Amino acid sequence: MCTVTYIKDADNIFFTSNRDESLNRTLAKAPEWQEFAHGKILFPKDGHAGGSWIGVHENGHIGILLNGAEKAHTPQPPYRRSRGLIMLDLLNTSMPVTDQFERISLFNIEPFTLLLLDTDTKLYQLRWNGLQKSVVAKNEQDSHIWSSSTLYQPDHIQQRSAWFNERRKENKLSDTKHILDFHTNGGIGNPDIDLKMYRSQTKMQTVSISHIAINGRTRQLHYFDLVQNNKTVVPF
Repeated sequence: MCTVTYIKDADNIFFTSNRDESLNRTLAKAPEWQEFAHGKILFPKDGHAGGSWIGVHENGHIGILLNGAEKAHTPQPPYRRSRGLIMLDLLNTSMPVTDQFERISLFNIEPFTLLLLDTDTKLYQLRWNGLQKSVVAKNEQDSHIWSSSTLYQPDHIQQRSAWFNERRKENKLSDTKHILDFHTNGGIGNPDIDLKMYRSQTKMQTVSISHIAINGRTRQLHYFDLVQNNKTVVPF
């Protein structure tokens, strides 16, 4: 939920998420297909609220969630509904942006950023900051990185973007192996801000890495549970 990269290389698309979460939170379940009103969604299930931070609908929609919007906010629970459940609601429709996000009421929902790749491979950044929504169409032919505003200060977010751009220039983000290396080892040896983070005082750490690889007709979700040291690969 806290660091996401989108990489377009030739005909390949890679969408990767590092989930930074409290070690006190119930562990998530490995990704499985689950039936919804408008089709099946593949996602790892959050052990606390039952939602998710990454999902693939059988119709082709892909969503990845980050905590927070443009800037850090002060949580004010209890909230009406989990953001992870909101993401599944948005995926479970033929037109997530116009049919769902622009119409849905987000009153008393904690701020979030949802990155959506739709069936036409159009990339959107959907944000709710607690007061208003925003929809930004991103260049799907380019590559991007996002870091959660709730965990990383603006200067740290800029530094992480610099690491990302440096690897891109060196052509070290062109396949699954190199991308996972960045999400595992990227940084300067500072666990507070490295891609794979750990903060002993708050018991926050990168608990999993989810990686979507689209190579022509081959489409897979790779899920690495870093707490239990398990790996799951599911085609879609």
